[in-house]
Amino acid sequence: KRDCPELTLGDFEDILKNEIITGETYIVIATRGHLLDEKVLNLVKDRGAKYIGIIGSRRKITALKENLGEWSDNIYAPIGLKISDGTPEEIAIEILAEILKIKNNGELVHRSIMSL
Repeated sequence: KRDCPELTLGDFEDILKNEIITGETYIVIATRGHLLDEKVLNLVKDRGAKYIGIIGSRRKITALKENLGEWSDNIYAPIGLKISDGTPEEIAIEILAEILKIKNNGELVHRSIMSL
Protein backbone atom coordinates (compact mmCIF):
# COMPACT_ATOMS: atom_id res chain seq x y z
CA LYS A 1 0.00 0.00 0.00
CA ARG A 2 1.12 3.52 -0.66
CA ASP A 3 0.51 6.74 1.21
CA CYS A 4 -1.79 9.26 -0.44
CA PRO A 5 -0.46 12.79 -0.77
CA GLU A 6 -2.02 15.38 1.50
CA LEU A 7 -2.66 17.78 -1.37
CA THR A 8 -2.32 17.41 -5.12
CA LEU A 9 -2.90 20.42 -7.34
CA GLY A 10 -3.54 20.26 -11.06
CA ASP A 11 -5.93 19.17 -13.76
CA PHE A 12 -8.03 16.08 -13.00
CA GLU A 13 -6.87 14.39 -16.19
CA ASP A 14 -3.18 14.97 -15.45
CA ILE A 15 -3.54 13.72 -11.87
CA LEU A 16 -5.76 10.70 -12.52
CA LYS A 17 -3.84 9.31 -15.50
CA ASN A 18 -0.93 8.57 -13.12
CA GLU A 19 -3.04 7.02 -10.35
CA ILE A 20 -3.03 3.25 -10.06
CA ILE A 21 -6.61 2.02 -9.85
CA THR A 22 -7.33 -1.61 -8.96
CA GLY A 23 -10.09 -3.77 -7.56
CA GLU A 24 -8.99 -2.52 -4.14
CA THR A 25 -9.52 1.15 -5.04
CA TYR A 26 -12.40 3.15 -3.56
CA ILE A 27 -13.06 6.52 -5.18
CA VAL A 28 -15.26 9.36 -3.92
CA ILE A 29 -16.01 12.06 -6.48
CA ALA A 30 -16.81 15.42 -4.89
CA THR A 31 -16.13 18.26 -7.30
CA ARG A 32 -17.61 21.74 -7.74
CA GLY A 33 -20.36 20.65 -10.09
CA HIS A 34 -21.92 17.92 -12.19
CA LEU A 35 -19.86 18.73 -15.31
CA LEU A 36 -16.63 18.18 -13.37
CA ASP A 37 -18.11 15.08 -11.72
CA GLU A 38 -18.87 13.71 -15.18
CA LYS A 39 -15.33 14.49 -16.37
CA VAL A 40 -13.76 12.71 -13.39
CA LEU A 41 -16.17 9.77 -13.66
CA ASN A 42 -15.24 9.31 -17.31
CA LEU A 43 -11.55 9.27 -16.31
CA VAL A 44 -11.99 6.47 -13.73
CA LYS A 45 -15.12 4.46 -14.55
CA ASP A 46 -13.52 1.77 -16.73
CA ARG A 47 -10.31 1.29 -14.76
CA GLY A 48 -11.41 -1.44 -12.35
CA ALA A 49 -12.16 0.41 -9.10
CA LYS A 50 -14.19 -1.58 -6.57
CA TYR A 51 -16.26 1.49 -5.67
CA ILE A 52 -16.86 4.85 -7.30
CA GLY A 53 -19.14 7.11 -5.28
CA ILE A 54 -20.47 10.47 -6.36
CA ILE A 55 -21.74 13.12 -3.97
CA GLY A 56 -24.75 15.04 -5.18
CA SER A 57 -28.45 15.65 -5.21
CA ARG A 58 -30.80 13.21 -6.89
CA ARG A 59 -31.38 15.83 -9.62
CA LYS A 60 -27.65 16.10 -10.29
CA ILE A 61 -27.23 12.32 -10.34
CA THR A 62 -30.21 11.90 -12.69
CA ALA A 63 -28.64 14.39 -15.12
CA LEU A 64 -25.29 12.61 -14.84
CA LYS A 65 -26.89 9.22 -15.58
CA GLU A 66 -28.68 10.66 -18.61
CA ASN A 67 -25.42 12.08 -19.98
CA LEU A 68 -23.44 8.90 -19.40
CA GLY A 69 -25.96 6.39 -20.68
CA GLU A 70 -23.99 3.41 -19.32
CA TRP A 71 -23.95 2.99 -15.52
CA SER A 72 -21.76 0.27 -13.99
CA ASP A 73 -22.48 -1.75 -10.84
CA ASN A 74 -19.45 -0.21 -9.12
CA ILE A 75 -20.88 3.34 -9.34
CA TYR A 76 -22.87 4.53 -6.31
CA ALA A 77 -24.75 7.82 -6.46
CA PRO A 78 -25.77 9.65 -4.47
CA ILE A 79 -23.36 8.06 -2.03
CA GLY A 80 -23.79 6.99 1.57
CA LEU A 81 -26.17 5.00 3.69
CA LYS A 82 -29.20 6.98 4.85
CA ILE A 83 -28.37 7.08 8.57
CA SER A 84 -27.30 10.66 9.38
CA ASP A 85 -28.87 13.88 10.55
CA GLY A 86 -27.41 15.70 7.54
CA THR A 87 -24.41 17.32 9.24
CA PRO A 88 -21.12 17.12 7.32
CA GLU A 89 -19.61 14.90 10.02
CA GLU A 90 -22.45 12.39 9.87
CA ILE A 91 -22.57 12.47 6.07
CA ALA A 92 -18.89 11.47 6.14
CA ILE A 93 -19.83 8.51 8.36
CA GLU A 94 -22.63 7.57 5.91
CA ILE A 95 -20.10 7.51 3.08
CA LEU A 96 -17.53 5.48 5.02
CA ALA A 97 -20.24 3.06 6.16
CA GLU A 98 -21.25 2.44 2.54
CA ILE A 99 -17.63 1.91 1.49
CA LEU A 100 -17.12 -0.58 4.34
CA LYS A 101 -20.32 -2.40 3.39
CA ILE A 102 -19.04 -2.81 -0.18
CA LYS A 103 -15.46 -3.64 0.88
CA ASN A 104 -16.51 -6.34 3.36
CA ASN A 105 -19.63 -7.64 1.58
CA GLY A 106 -21.48 -6.44 4.64
CA GLU A 107 -25.13 -6.68 5.58
CA LEU A 108 -27.43 -3.93 6.78
CA VAL A 109 -28.54 -5.69 9.95
CA HIS A 110 -28.31 -4.87 13.65
CA ARG A 111 -25.78 -6.78 15.74
CA SER A 112 -27.81 -6.19 18.89
CA ILE A 113 -28.88 -9.35 20.70
CA MET A 114 -32.00 -7.43 21.75
CA SER A 115 -33.25 -7.44 18.15
CA LEU A 116 -33.40 -11.28 18.06
